[in-house]
Amino acid sequence: MVPRPCYGDRKIIIENRIYDKLEELQTNFIDFSSLAKMTDGYATSQIIQAINNTINERRLNQVGRKPIKTEEFIVELAAMQPIFTEQEDAFTQWFEKTPIGTAFYY
Repeated sequence: MVPRPCYGDRKIIIENRIYDKLEELQTNFIDFSSLAKMTDGYATSQIIQAINNTINERRLNQVGRKPIKTEEFIVELAAMQPIFTEQEDAFTQWFEKTPIGTAFYY
């Protein structure tokens, strides 16, 4: 099982993924710290998917006229369901009962 990323990991993931798609000067209106806090509970793949959905080809063509803002990522994240602690705990308990889970945890 892969643990969910902590705040620092999420911030690094978000910064690196956005900087891969945009130049540093185009990120003035993006609050990386707030995005990292808001993505608590989301899997790494969900965070990357939200970034990819926000910074698509059409949106990249508009960056010169309309800078990308933090709010645009929030819209994408709102459409996704985070992994709740109860769900994760239930899955972990189930996984521990499987043969591979028994070998993994013991």
